[in-house]
Amino acid sequence: MVRRLSLGTVAGILLLALLATTLTACSKEEAAPSVTPAPDVAAPAVASQASTVDVMLQEFNVVATPVSVPAGEVTFNTKNDGPDDVHELVIVKVDMALADLPTDKDGALIEDAEGLEVIDEIEDLKDGDTQDMTVELEAGSYVLVCNIDKKEPDGSMEAHFKMGMRSAFTVTDPSAAPVEPVAVPEGTAVYTVHEMGIEGPDTLPAGISDITVQNNGAMVHELVILRLDKHQDWTAEQAIEFVNAHPEAQPAWGVPVASTTMSRATVVGPGETLPVLFVDFSGGKPVPVEDGSLEAGSYLFMCFVGEPTPHALVGMIKKVTVI
Repeated sequence: MVRRLSLGTVAGILLLALLATTLTACSKEEAAPSVTPAPDVAAPAVASQASTVDVMLQEFNVVATPVSVPAGEVTFNTKNDGPDDVHELVIVKVDMALADLPTDKDGALIEDAEGLEVIDEIEDLKDGDTQDMTVELEAGSYVLVCNIDKKEPDGSMEAHFKMGMRSAFTVTDPSAAPVEPVAVPEGTAVYTVHEMGIEGPDTLPAGISDITVQNNGAMVHELVILRLDKHQDWTAEQAIEFVNAHPEAQPAWGVPVASTTMSRATVVGPGETLPVLFVDFSGGKPVPVEDGSLEAGSYLFMCFVGEPTPHALVGMIKKVTVI
């Protein structure tokens, strides 16, 4: 509830790739490469029908884990991680994309606009406080927001929604038929994506050129492959320290080399299978590379779909070693 109180191209996602390393630990490298044929596709990683979602509110983000649950009773365990402001959690059912949500002149969400339905909310959660909220949700698209609108000392309005406190959330139909795996050529490295993880080989042979992505989730996803050219032994803490010290710098130690999409308009839809496209980023923007392949080294496989919180930041990241 609004109250008056007294983040396009592959280059643009590099910093998020570094930040995403905070959610992954260096996995043990296998002694020999392995390329697996298409695996049996597991069910989407969503909660049970009596679902629990952990929500972190902070300046200025809303992070929900998981971001997709089946229809039914859902409990939102919510914490204000601050570090300073009072926040709230508003659950809104929507029939439009996150980027199309209507806002007022200050940038706050217009909660009573056509196509929006406020389900419930937790109000005035102070820094460090926690509160649970249980609601009954039907299948559909939702957005989790903090819609506090606060007047700053200079007279300007600070709309938490405008500043990034919004996250897409999906409620699925548990009776829907599971996605069937799609057959792929033998010898192809297959990675499956779902809410919210990436499954597939931990190691690949140098020169691998056939990589396929199957979406077994209920949401759209992508797969971006980032090569770690330097500091391959960095810990997650060291990576985030670099990002904090160089927020505007393009890191020299991470280069995108492949993706399922060459534009933000093309993603892997539920049930779809797409090949990975190799790219050359040396000119500053991605250019398709014919007969591309992965050279030996360490890589991060990630999904950056999701506004304002990329899926990589909530679990869709995998470290892969090419030897």
